[in-house]
Amino acid sequence: MAKISRNSLLKPGIYAAQRQQWRDRVIPFKKLRTVHIGKHATVLFENELTIRYQLQEMIRVDKSMEQDALHHELAVYNALLPEQRALKATLLLEFVDADIRDAKLAQLQGIEHAVWIKVDGHPPVHGQPVAGLDDRHTDRAASVYFLSFQLSPQAAQDFIGGEAVAMGIDHPAYRHTVDEISPETQVVLMEDLK
Repeated sequence: MAKISRNSLLKPGIYAAQRQQWRDRVIPFKKLRTVHIGKHATVLFENELTIRYQLQEMIRVDKSMEQDALHHELAVYNALLPEQRALKATLLLEFVDADIRDAKLAQLQGIEHAVWIKVDGHPPVHGQPVAGLDDRHTDRAASVYFLSFQLSPQAAQDFIGGEAVAMGIDHPAYRHTVDEISPETQVVLMEDLK
């Protein structure tokens, strides 16, 4: 997938004028790319549109973003674009109450290595933190992780062919499974693997 360049991003004023149309398009699109694993873990599979939207929102908030900062953000976010046979995702750990969140995150160290995706007939593939985006805390899990799921050629082909796809988290403090992601989610993710 082609990387997002600085020149392909809209200037803040142009984006501001189009922002509602972007939101109307991206929010339902993100819902199709989202898998909830239990009550507190959400996996959002990223692609060019979700990443472009995130970058545009970042520039909107910080209109004075320096060139070096923008260059860095482009490098970071381009690393989240899907690649051949590799789905990229953001893992969000969500707890409403701050005290509960801190206690739970302390129990969830290493959870970024426990998230898996499984195409029927193939072994599970555990997500790996995306290089350069690991924001691990020493005393607790982070609230956000960026993961890459590298499928084998045959598993990717079977995914595209419509074989059932399961997801889960197998961490001692958080074990949940989604027996089958929705067909709608699988269809949009097939495009990432092609």
